[in-house]
Amino acid sequence: MNITDRMAGFSPTLDLRGERAEDALTKTMSFVDDAVMLGMPEVKFVHGRGNGVLRQVVRDYLRSVKAVASVADEHADRGGDGVTLAVLK
Repeated sequence: MNITDRMAGFSPTLDLRGERAEDALTKTMSFVDDAVMLGMPEVKFVHGRGNGVLRQVVRDYLRSVKAVASVADEHADRGGDGVTLAVLK
């Protein structure tokens, strides 16, 4: 698959609601790799509020990745702490 097709089919938002923590981590790792390769400026992870396990797993991983410049909650109107926004370098 060429890069143009991958860019056309890539969504900057990954929905992880309802996933198990280890499955969410695997998907997050692959998603971040693709986003960096495609040169995306930022990506979003929808994990929901719940008890915070998915949020913690996603944010811990993102903070360990050198290609991630910052990690924060999305604006309150767009999901607040149920969505993580990662700005990529």
